[in-house]
This record gives sequence, structure tokens and C-alpha cells, in this order.
Amino acid sequence: MPDDADENIRVLSRFRPLTAREKAHEGSTPAVQFGADGRSVTVGADGARFAVDAVLAPDTTQEQVYSQVSSLVDAVLQGYNGTLLAYGQTG
Repeated sequence: MPDDADENIRVLSRFRPLTAREKAHEGSTPAVQFGADGRSVTVGADGARFAVDAVLAPDTTQEQVYSQVSSLVDAVLQGYNGTLLAYGQTG
């Protein structure tokens, strides 16, 4: 069993960089604000706050993303079930 086998579900949220159109509104309050703890994000004008296992900000590199999901990849290669769901825009 992998080291984190006792974890049934892990939720990571990765956020894409802002588009040029979004950057044009930089003076306004950002739609997404990242918590200093690296595990929370505040979304929208109403300030809905979400806590997850990890927040990957727009400046996160592919290597950093892989380091977060590599244990899942290793577990799948060892024969365990695993799912990595990617949803949203891609670049």
C-alpha cells in the first residue's frame, strides 16, 4: 500500500494564469484570492471560502503539480485504483 493509503479522497485545486482581459481589471478586487496557508481559496464577490488539501496558484510549475500527484501515479502503477480528474480550461 502507498504511504497515504489511508486517504480516500484528496482535493487539489489548480488555477490558470489570468488572461489579458482579466489583467485589464487588476485595479478591482480579484475574483479569486489564495489563502496564505496554501489550502484555502476565496472566490467571488460574496467571499465564498473553500478549503482543500492543496491550492496550486497560477504560478505553480508542472514539476510542482507532479510532486503533488506523483503518489497517485505511483499507486496506480502498483495496481491500486486512482482517478485524476482535470476540469476546466486548458492552455
